[in-house]
Amino acid sequence: LELVGQGHAVVANVELLVNLLAQAVGVDEAVLAGGALAGDHGPDLAAGAAGLQTCLSHIGPEGVDKRIDVLSAMIRMGATIDNLTDLELCYAPPYSSAKDPVNMIGYMAENICRGMSHPIRCHEWRTAVAQGAQLVDVRTKNEYERGHLEGAVNIPLDEIRNHLDRFDKAVPVILYCQVGLRGYYAERILAQLGYQVRNLVGGYRLASMVEYMQNYKKR
Repeated sequence: LELVGQGHAVVANVELLVNLLAQAVGVDEAVLAGGALAGDHGPDLAAGAAGLQTCLSHIGPEGVDKRIDVLSAMIRMGATIDNLTDLELCYAPPYSSAKDPVNMIGYMAENICRGMSHPIRCHEWRTAVAQGAQLVDVRTKNEYERGHLEGAVNIPLDEIRNHLDRFDKAVPVILYCQVGLRGYYAERILAQLGYQVRNLVGGYRLASMVEYMQNYKKR
């Protein structure tokens, strides 16, 4: 979702989102690129679908085939972020929600393009903390005690307005929750008060999974 710095804004292509998704979960971009998504004669959907499956399967097994179908079709169409938010996809309450994860990807990207959110990825937060950023876990105390990122302090979202004295506007703040939503809410609260804030993409669940995968590869 690093679109603003590249000047893509609203016309950013879905392919760019897929490549970032791959980076976020630690899948080599070569799996998705190398002709898989953009060849001389247009996207190779068979190879692209294989790359998408590898990428999405790192996040969860449920509904991967459906999202592959949708994203492959959107890539073929040269779709933009706005197209993702406008999609009307079939659903039933036991199996999905009225706003599909594909829609949510579009909404997240729009927020970034409009400057409403400033994400930081799993392989970047440690460097930022080493450079002086404050790492804050906005989950509940019980969630924090069950496991948290190294060096994080716990300031639950519901209490964040009562603990503004624990933040310094001169010090960058990295926020995270379980999957990213509460981190986004906390980011909006602090950003509107003038703090330098970034939200960790995928939250604790993704960051801890990526770290586990990286440590496993080192064995």
